[in-house]
Amino acid sequence: MPDRYRTYEGVVVSRRGLPSGDVLLWLVTPEGPVEAVARSAQRPGGRSGRLGLFYRLTFQVYRRPGAELATLTQATLEEALAPRQPFRFAAAGFLAELAWKTLSPEVAARGYPVFVSGLRGVAAADEPRVPLIWAGFRLLALAGYAPAGRGRYLAPEGRFSEEAGGGGVFLGAPGEEALRAVLTRPGKEAARALAAAPLDRLQEALLRYAEHQLEGMRSARALRGLAPS
Repeated sequence: MPDRYRTYEGVVVSRRGLPSGDVLLWLVTPEGPVEAVARSAQRPGGRSGRLGLFYRLTFQVYRRPGAELATLTQATLEEALAPRQPFRFAAAGFLAELAWKTLSPEVAARGYPVFVSGLRGVAAADEPRVPLIWAGFRLLALAGYAPAGRGRYLAPEGRFSEEAGGGGVFLGAPGEEALRAVLTRPGKEAARALAAAPLDRLQEALLRYAEHQLEGMRSARALRGLAPS
């Protein structure tokens, strides 16, 4: 049946090769998360090279009735968004995991452009923490995890406070205002506000916030301790 075939645009956020030569793929699309298997992609003449991590693709899948996993039938590489430097690569991994966990079909159409823009910025911006913080908090907000209240500290459970404690991160007035700009203003205005903000503290606030709100954010641990480059 024709409706068993679907064409998407999406970004590869995780992949795993199998002994059979197949490749399991996890992709974020404007319609939500998609899991698929690329048959024989690792064998000689396969298409594994077009299915790299953080690659943006146009791809088609076939879903057989009753099958748990779709089969990738076609894939065209549109854009490679994989940075090489360790910090930038870890930041892209964090955004990828965050997008996979937050971009349900209900919010994916609005969140997918934020995710792709964040990946582009992390790969190319002079200061990769600016797009990381912007895209990270915007994705969380779209999924219903926007911080509430006012204050110079941001607690992991999602509230601003004027008092320390409970694992909160001190942002100060500049950090609080920059974060409010991220959540409420267009991207260029938010980026200007972040340029004068304490990025190290905002990054740590983002990591703690994501770890508290979403289960098993392993990529946050990989990002900690790496210096921006």
